[in-house]
Amino acid sequence: MEIFSFISPFIAAFLASGLTYYFAIRAKKHEIIVQERLLAFKAIHRVLLRFRKYYWARIGDRDFSEFALGTDSLENDDKLSPLEQLHLLDSVLADNEIFLPKKSRELFSDLNRKLSMLCSSEMYVASQSDDLATIEAMESQLPQFIGALDAIDKCIEELYKNLKMPR
Repeated sequence: MEIFSFISPFIAAFLASGLTYYFAIRAKKHEIIVQERLLAFKAIHRVLLRFRKYYWARIGDRDFSEFALGTDSLENDDKLSPLEQLHLLDSVLADNEIFLPKKSRELFSDLNRKLSMLCSSEMYVASQSDDLATIEAMESQLPQFIGALDAIDKCIEELYKNLKMPR
């Protein structure tokens, strides 16, 4: 019995230090992952906001109100064609996709499809030689712009949900 009373403080100290070390390492790993996820969120979010601004401006080009902001109000960095947007989205997702769950990747896949459709639509508009046909083709893009905006908003919502951040 005397040995147990002599050894028990050492065993308790060893267990306490071991558990403290384990939970400190675990907390530090979690903190690093959260920081990296936040950086990934910011990078993806910044790109999505640029896209959203662009499509609102494209819709504004079709709105003949004097208060509508068109693409002429955008900075040159924000005037990206759908093809350039696809490349930018692929680039930012390639760098940060590890932090996205499966549902988010599916939403970004949907956005990618919508941007691809807009690429085809832009090529169709550019191929029109008649002014009236060009105007009609441009008008037919409006639902696609709205669809792209919806997909962008869903992606942004999902990013907020993944980080458990209020919106």
